[in-house]
Amino acid sequence: MINRKPTPPFKPSKDNNVRWTGFSGGLNTFFKPTELRPNELAQADNIMLVGSGVPTGRWGSQLYNQAGEAGRIRLLDAYYNSLTSTNTLLAMTDSGYMTKLNGASYTIITGASWPSGSNLQSVELGNNTYIAGVSASFVKFNGTNLIPYTALGIPTNVSVAQLSSASGFNTYSWLVTALSQTGETTPSVSMQLASLPLNLTTTSIKVTWNTVSANASILTGYNIYRGFPGLETWIASAPPSATQFYDNGTPNSPTLFPPTTNTTGGIQAKYILKFGDRLVLAGVAGDPSRIYVSGRYPLHDQFSVFSGGGYTLISPNDGDDITGLGITGNQIIGTNPSAAAILVFKKNATHRVTLSTVTLGSYNILDFQVQLLTNTAGASSGDTVMSVENDTYFFGRKGLYSVGMEAQYLNQIRTNELSFRVRDYARGLSAADYNDAAAGYMDNKYLVSFPARQETLMYDRERSAFGKWKTPWGITKWLRYFDGSATETWLAGSDSTAGIGKPTIYWMSPSFISDNGAAIGKVLQTRKEDMGDWSIFKVLKLFYVLFRNVRGNVNVALRIENRSGITIQAKTFAIAGQLGTGGWGDDQWGSQQWGQSEATIVITGDELARYSNIFKNVRVAQVQVSSTDANANWEFLAVRMTSQPLGDQSLPAADKV
Repeated sequence: MINRKPTPPFKPSKDNNVRWTGFSGGLNTFFKPTELRPNELAQADNIMLVGSGVPTGRWGSQLYNQAGEAGRIRLLDAYYNSLTSTNTLLAMTDSGYMTKLNGASYTIITGASWPSGSNLQSVELGNNTYIAGVSASFVKFNGTNLIPYTALGIPTNVSVAQLSSASGFNTYSWLVTALSQTGETTPSVSMQLASLPLNLTTTSIKVTWNTVSANASILTGYNIYRGFPGLETWIASAPPSATQFYDNGTPNSPTLFPPTTNTTGGIQAKYILKFGDRLVLAGVAGDPSRIYVSGRYPLHDQFSVFSGGGYTLISPNDGDDITGLGITGNQIIGTNPSAAAILVFKKNATHRVTLSTVTLGSYNILDFQVQLLTNTAGASSGDTVMSVENDTYFFGRKGLYSVGMEAQYLNQIRTNELSFRVRDYARGLSAADYNDAAAGYMDNKYLVSFPARQETLMYDRERSAFGKWKTPWGITKWLRYFDGSATETWLAGSDSTAGIGKPTIYWMSPSFISDNGAAIGKVLQTRKEDMGDWSIFKVLKLFYVLFRNVRGNVNVALRIENRSGITIQAKTFAIAGQLGTGGWGDDQWGSQQWGQSEATIVITGDELARYSNIFKNVRVAQVQVSSTDANANWEFLAVRMTSQPLGDQSLPAADKV
């Protein structure tokens, strides 16, 4: 009798359940869709995250006011004065005139103008807003008018005379410059004396000059320089009434050389920074490596040594120009921490500058200590440098970086890349995109916009996640603005490529569903899920999705790779919102504003689940959620897929080698 072993009962493979309950990783275009983590997205157009990482539509926009007649917005800032209860929204466009908000339009501010295409920066200090631009002189706004600074002439009839008989074999040169509130003239003609001793403390030299003709409120003093011919450095300052100075061997500054441009009419600089109670300027035409630091308030608009200011060179003439300014905080923990430092960005480097004072003769002059933080990452545009909580963010040719204290590196200021998940996006930008980039920080989001592309890269600081926003117009400036009622308002300055065809300021808010009536196309794609094993096929049985706060129509597509190796849409369906689509705002009536119902929408709604029987052979699967209606929005909560593995050698025979 033959003993046969009983045939074991058939045991089908256990079902594999895939659940995704949040996408806090955000957009990741650096890896392929099959390489992503379950909480990351392969596509996130016009998407932001809420809660634990729930995708929803980005902010919509509404016209706030027209800012000019031509081109794009080149400056967007606000002037506040609590003493006079003044709150003024300022803008400058390619029309060349500064404007202020007036209803839904603007009023031109008189006193100064700028050439078309001038990019400007501004800061407020001492109840004045100071405006810097490389193509025009320094200007301040006092709440009513623009006030330019008046340039001074160069001191003339400079002469020098030795008052003792001490002699030697050295030739010295003396130069005199005039000082105004904002700067310094170029030096006078060099006056030289030969046969002098090396140590001038053994003699006395009388330096005289003619008074510079100027209003008493403009001329603030004179600087005297001395040294071997061509190597003169600062030795002293004199009051505006002086016409002579006695040099008894006064010690020279080793770093303060005569200026190469006349800055008394205001330093023409691209970049301006408020650093405590001082102003910092950089990006000076013809002097791309120099930064100027003003005296302390109330001498904050004066940059001469006589006023407590000064200047220094940052890695001078290394072929890498200064591209922006920022601030980094204390790097010392404990008692007596050091002061904050100035960050100076170049295209390919980042420097940290600290200030102290040294005594030189009877003066306390600024002493600059320059430290290179990195020579591999810099800022491409000064408008991307933003203070973000305790750090400073900047965008350059290598992507988004931060400067701040590094965790677990006590007392160290370090730079860190934040954008590796979207590094290929940064690599795809053009030189113009880098140069024109502008950023803002609001609602814990760093937003860097590229006007020509009409795109914004959104970095969610709370979740360390990215998204890509697209707008009908290019965003050229961002501003976190507090209106007359102290309400925080997020504003975006635009070009004139869409909307009303004029440079416009838009109000951005999650309360708005559309872009001033234009639909916001929202598209989300998950990772490509292999459900446990990429090398076998599965029977995809069930497919579940969970939404919340659905408004309008939402389209869902399940995409699979079938046995032919082709990606197809195995299932598509639409979800109609349980919140309705009513409204009398821009959404329903085009560009005619019949009342902005969007501003008062409160979106609430229950969770909405949908499922489908699929029963198809798949290798990988991917979910896409999209909406194109002007009034559509949603929150995508979760996905579940149930599949049964088909076992080894379930791939098509054609794939066998």
